[in-house]
Amino acid sequence: MTAGKDASRNGRRLLGGRFEILEEIHEDAFSVFYAARDQKHGRRVDLRIFHAEQLGPGGASLLWETVREVAEGRPTGAVAIYGVGEAPGGASFIALEVLEGDTLEERLPEMHRGGSEGGVSLDFALVFLYRAAKILEAIGDAYVHGCLSPGALLISPDGELKILGFEERAILAAKGTEGFAASRYAYLASEVKAGEAPTRASDVFGLGAIFYAVLTGRSPAEGYRRPSETHPEADRSIDALMRRTIGKVENRFESPKLLRAALAQFLHRRGLRGDEDLNELLGRRLVERNSKRRTDPALAYLVRKDGIDHGPFNLQDIAKRIVAGLFTESDLLIESSGEARALGETKEFEGHFEKQRETLEIAQDLEAAEQLADKEDAARRRLFLGIGAGTALFLSVLIVFILTREGRAKEEPVEIVEAIELYELGEIRIEGSAELLQPPPRVSRPNARRVRGSRGERVPSYEVAMNEVIDLGDARSGGGGGQLKPAEVSRVLDARLQSGGLRCLNLERDHGRGLGSIPIDIAIGGDGKVIGVSARKGSRGFRDCLHELIGAARFPSFGSPRMAVRYQFRVD
Repeated sequence: MTAGKDASRNGRRLLGGRFEILEEIHEDAFSVFYAARDQKHGRRVDLRIFHAEQLGPGGASLLWETVREVAEGRPTGAVAIYGVGEAPGGASFIALEVLEGDTLEERLPEMHRGGSEGGVSLDFALVFLYRAAKILEAIGDAYVHGCLSPGALLISPDGELKILGFEERAILAAKGTEGFAASRYAYLASEVKAGEAPTRASDVFGLGAIFYAVLTGRSPAEGYRRPSETHPEADRSIDALMRRTIGKVENRFESPKLLRAALAQFLHRRGLRGDEDLNELLGRRLVERNSKRRTDPALAYLVRKDGIDHGPFNLQDIAKRIVAGLFTESDLLIESSGEARALGETKEFEGHFEKQRETLEIAQDLEAAEQLADKEDAARRRLFLGIGAGTALFLSVLIVFILTREGRAKEEPVEIVEAIELYELGEIRIEGSAELLQPPPRVSRPNARRVRGSRGERVPSYEVAMNEVIDLGDARSGGGGGQLKPAEVSRVLDARLQSGGLRCLNLERDHGRGLGSIPIDIAIGGDGKVIGVSARKGSRGFRDCLHELIGAARFPSFGSPRMAVRYQFRVD
């Protein structure tokens, strides 16, 4: 029986001396939700009682700290938190404002009913994303959500947007991504899946993945296609916007604030405000779309482009293709009577060509910024890793081969690289196991070779780290002897290798070697940082690559000053 259900069935049915439990609402992987009454203020509240095993002692303190930050900030658009406490049996709980409405996760099927793509307007999607980014901006640069998904955004009956689940950052810090359902895991940034702490850029990723779901009805993990290929109103500027949200972390907008500023330009060019009623906007656009499908005349037009006739179309079809940049002003409109005239001379399309020019300008601005970021990133990689032209050519050929096998051979190479970087496709899965090690015997001159860690510091070998003198005063939790469990270590490292291990494996395969089981000895500090790592198998380049990858991993903190672990994974 869960801690939450225990709390609801005890004799008092009163938590924190003031919250009277009325009835159970629902249960998720982390907690049980109850309807309750705050006897102190005489109001209805929702109680969320967390399963004790999802938090643990360290997670409980993180939860309380996180809740206090959100409650003190009181950002507009974030769900109000009225209190935090401890239920009978030691489970933590929080008291929340009662919310009316539906989450985006609940609304998505209706938005895209029938499975058709493009079920909602681009206007609604842009305003929705703008509002979400503005709420996160209001919280401030020092605070992140970390767990954004369609289930964390609620549309109220009066068309307002609320963001839920800020408290789940404590679960992510305490337990990693364990327990996150696949439907939510898909919206986590790659660095979060790899065990790193979420950042503002991680929230930008979550917002971008949600934006994609609003446009298409599915997450990017379910077979990513550019929005311009799946939504009738999306064009290259929206493709560029996606690359700046769910691309590599160094190419994303650094914060929701910068994303919101970019979206303000989109709204301005489309004559939209950021404070529009989301329900009214969504409902109006859907009605307009349905009524136009019923009243459009028969398909009576062709468009002659480069000497080839395309169609037949109605005028609405042609207008959409103009905005998307598929037709130009010099292309010819052919009526059923045979009369032909340039699209640019057709009065019905004047506004659509103006919108085409505006979206092209936005796309060029975003692509220019992205190209600059790519050039800076390439320069850093050349300086830091010293990648030669031969290795770069090999990786390019490998990428083309993989995507050709996936049936995307018609894509240009640049777009192929973007498609891989946009989202982890999940085709490569590495699972290993971990075991605790006894500290190695002390040596007078341990191997001092070091590798670079997550912030540029030099991470030494396992032997060097384990031979350093321990300062017990630096240990967390009062210097106790608690350590991570092997399963906790494996979870972080599995995710780390799944997100970045392909690069290391490619280096070894270039030597034509089979690896089999690969042991890695790791020293982890009490603050969760890797303080030493030594791979025991493979070429020098392969081992250095693993050193760099694992040296940047972050684990949950623990009481002991440090611990030793051996992680093994197998590659056949």
